Amino acid sequence: YPEWAELLHVSEEAAYSESWPLYLAMDFGATDASPFVCLVCQAVGNVLHVCDEIVVRGRPTVECAAHLLEHWRQAKYPRGRTARTVGDIAARDARLTLQRELAGLGILGGPVQCRRQTVDAGVEMVRLLLRNGQLLVHPQCRMTREEFSSYTWRSGTVEGAASRGVVKAFDHAMDALAYFAASRPNA
Repeated sequence: YPEWAELLHVSEEAAYSESWPLYLAMDFGATDASPFVCLVCQAVGNVLHVCDEIVVRGRPTVECAAHLLEHWRQAKYPRGRTARTVGDIAARDARLTLQRELAGLGILGGPVQCRRQTVDAGVEMVRLLLRNGQLLVHPQCRMTREEFSSYTWRSGTVEGAASRGVVKAFDHAMDALAYFAASRPNA
C-alpha cells in the first residue's frame, strides 16, 4: 500500500463514537499459528474508521468468541449497535461457531456476512479509500498499522508463470479491512 502514510491515516479521530453504528470485520486464522482478527469499525460520513482491533493467536474459535465478548465488555461497547459483521467466505466452520457462541448477546448484529471477492478487488478498494483520505485508523490498532507497512505483492515467476497476488503473511487485518471496504455503507 504505497498510499499508506501514518501521518495521514492514523488519528485519534478514529476513536469509537456512540453517534455511529458499529461494523465488525473478521478474518479467521486457518492454522493455530495464524490469528483471529476482528476490526471494530465505523462509517462516519464517507470516511471509514478502524476504531479497535481484537487479535487472538493460537486459540480455537470458541475461545476467540470468549475473548471477543470480554474485550467488548472491557471497551464498554454497546450491545445491539452492530449494524453488520463481515468475514472471510472460506471460513464457514469458524463463522458458524462464532455465531453460535455469541448468539443473542448483541455483538454480531446478525449472521456473519461474506461475499466472494478477489484479493485484487479488495486491495484496490482499500487503496482508493487511502488515496481519497477516506480511511482512518486509531493509533491503538497496532497490528493493522504494522500490516499496512508490511503487506506486499509477490514478485517474479512460479514455474515459468507470472506470480500474482499478495504474500500470504502479515495479511489478516488487511483481509478483514478489505471485507469491510467491500461491504461498507453507501458503497
